[in-house]
Amino acid sequence: MTAWDLVRGHGYTLGPFLRRKIFPFSTPPTEKFLATLTDAQVGPVELTGELLVRKSKTLLVLLHGLGGNIDSGYMRAGLYYASSLSPMVLLLNLRGADRRGFDFNHAGLVADVDAALASERFRDVEKVVILGFSLGGHLALSYAAGQPDPRLLRVAAISSPLDLSVSADTFDQGRFSVYRRHVMESLYQIYTRAYQRYPHGIVPEQARRITKIRQWDEHVIAPRHGYQSANHYYKEVSVSHKLAQLKVESLYVGALHDPMVPPRAAPIPPNTPHLRSVWVPEGGHLGFAQNFGLGLAGPLGLEPQVLSWLLA
Repeated sequence: MTAWDLVRGHGYTLGPFLRRKIFPFSTPPTEKFLATLTDAQVGPVELTGELLVRKSKTLLVLLHGLGGNIDSGYMRAGLYYASSLSPMVLLLNLRGADRRGFDFNHAGLVADVDAALASERFRDVEKVVILGFSLGGHLALSYAAGQPDPRLLRVAAISSPLDLSVSADTFDQGRFSVYRRHVMESLYQIYTRAYQRYPHGIVPEQARRITKIRQWDEHVIAPRHGYQSANHYYKEVSVSHKLAQLKVESLYVGALHDPMVPPRAAPIPPNTPHLRSVWVPEGGHLGFAQNFGLGLAGPLGLEPQVLSWLLA
């Protein structure tokens, strides 16, 4: 990767991020969503979100990335573009992302997706499609490679790490990273609220001294979710070696110069019959050129094209 490629990758990452911050998408009214499940260690867990209610038999689920939530700019963009189409749309806060203290998730915690889809609100839904952003895409693919809801039709993952170990090492490179700092601050907040509700694990003051993702996974994620170490967690949870087990049509979209999830962090084996992968040079992390296309009819751009594929 040349220096210019690196600059372009940062530009495609920060440009859309700042635009979504300064000029947020105007989205239609939604209803509050709540689902509950029981975790063997922490007990009752509440999952929240927003639901765009439609008289439709199809449900689109949007999953956010690490440290994000339903208010993240890319999630609002997804809702904005989906609102011009026909499906019901669920923006789901993964465990703890709403800062209400109900535990915290990890990259393969598919129980949250199962609990959301089991809601009575979706008893009449016949088709489910999932769009996951960054680590949310890893979760979507993990769900599709396991024992998904029989109504699941397609999943799409955008800028998603697939090998968690390589991804962590890439993310941790350099003494200072504006991306890592932003994500770590969100993780501190989520963990602190969870600790206040269920004081288990290292104290928040100790957690705040952690500055790298691998350290976080070693001292926070692995102990909480029953893994021996960060390496054990990465080995067990990484979806890169499970892609041949995908049960439904799946799409992966990545940018060759993504500064957070470069191609080496998202290896795709050759024998993945249900997965179509698209890598483009004009993009960064969750940011792509306005003329992005998948060769489908309709408007160009990441969201319109991916949604067209999901809902075809």
